[in-house]
Amino acid sequence: MPVDVRAAGALTLLFALPSERIRNLPADQLTQDDQHTYLAAGRHPILLPPHLAGLLQRLATQPQERLMISHDRRGPRRLFPGRAPGQPIANHALTTRLNRHGISVRPARNGALAALSADLPAAILAGLLGMHVHTAVRWVTYARRDWAEYLAARAADIGQPRQEE
Repeated sequence: MPVDVRAAGALTLLFALPSERIRNLPADQLTQDDQHTYLAAGRHPILLPPHLAGLLQRLATQPQERLMISHDRRGPRRLFPGRAPGQPIANHALTTRLNRHGISVRPARNGALAALSADLPAAILAGLLGMHVHTAVRWVTYARRDWAEYLAARAADIGQPRQEE
């Protein structure tokens, strides 16, 4: 699997980043200290797992593809560059590449959001991912849904005899 697909897929599956945000990530949002690598995707940097950090570092340092038109050097260096000089990869092109390699972006992102929402308070989730706090509250509410009423109704259905038609 290509490095850019692995990196974009990991950002989607681990941190629920939307493809629109992933495609616009500049290389300078990666920072390192002595032991760790961070990605500034929201208001607070995200600590990256070592393997993902290595993938993103490779993207940040690999030579850019040479196009017929020279790259515009005025903009930031992108982790996911597009075909047009100075522009990121098109959103449709990124999602198509991910889909072609078995990563369905919407279900993958929703699954990651549900998992993160079950573990993090809404305020932390919003700051970490750069989403609106109301969106984070909805996800946390959804992930922590109380299933007691459903289970009681299901148990009542199982306990009652079925009527023949």
